[in-house]
Amino acid sequence: MINSPDGSCFLDHFPWKHGDTGTPGIWRLSAPFNGPPEVVPFPTGGNGGLLQGDNGWFGIWRKNDAADGFELHACKFSEPSRSQARCWWSTGGVGEEGDQSAWLHLPRFYLANDPKFPLAFALTVEGQLRPLQFDWYNDETYDRGYEYLACLVSDPTSGDLIIGMHRSGDINVCHPETGGLKKRLSLADASHSSKLIVGAERNVLWAMGYDTIFRLTLPQLEVEASRLVQPPIYNRDFKRQTRHFAGGMFLQPERRRICVARPYSGDVIGFDTDTLLPVAEAKLNGEPLDLAVVGDELIARAWKTGDLLRGRLARVSSSSAE
Repeated sequence: MINSPDGSCFLDHFPWKHGDTGTPGIWRLSAPFNGPPEVVPFPTGGNGGLLQGDNGWFGIWRKNDAADGFELHACKFSEPSRSQARCWWSTGGVGEEGDQSAWLHLPRFYLANDPKFPLAFALTVEGQLRPLQFDWYNDETYDRGYEYLACLVSDPTSGDLIIGMHRSGDINVCHPETGGLKKRLSLADASHSSKLIVGAERNVLWAMGYDTIFRLTLPQLEVEASRLVQPPIYNRDFKRQTRHFAGGMFLQPERRRICVARPYSGDVIGFDTDTLLPVAEAKLNGEPLDLAVVGDELIARAWKTGDLLRGRLARVSSSSAE
């Protein structure tokens, strides 16, 4: 889920159907966010991951089964139904077409996570998708059927590739050209890693380890601060307290807060980026997992159903998220 730079709309990649036409596309909700979602038709059906770009751009990254490979579309929020540029990597060849300047506005790295293909790809400024392999993932460190690459971002201070591992809590720093391992950090008591967020204005990396949020410095990758964001919940079946995972994160640097979805608590909490104290809260009628925020307005997707959840963050005291 992503939002436009001017805060006028949210986009999601869920393949909703528009009325009775059966036309798939990109789901869009426009301000003031109280109306029904709209489906914007797109040639690929929108059945891929949406990625936030800069200067009004976003990307659609998708597996193309017909071509036996992957493709990336560069699009604008102002015209989301049109692919401004496309590049692809397949078993039959590679290529690119369209506005070449678009590639300067999209993320550099993309996950595949398909055993038939390279694990990831790097996007060049010319619009070429270059395969990336990670030898360290092929040794006995990870159970490949259980632990896998969950997220990858670029370190703005060094250019290194930073990879979060699902169900392990590991963060691996790799060479952006060779994929070779340069450094590994294991987050304490973390058995899960959701998406990583880079706060470039402060050289900060945000990571979620199951039920705890971590703030790390870049490029040192040292833990500056951490906070339990989803306390244990009493389990009647086991007659004891059990840990429960937190959902997605959304960084709002202009408001000095990072918002975290909590599916087991049915809310979203905004934490101060300096103190990690809760400063805002939105109670939702559902189990929020993925989210995007504009100002105090938020849109979330329910964990088990995918339902659309809407809410508004309000100021809270520091005890409200305990």
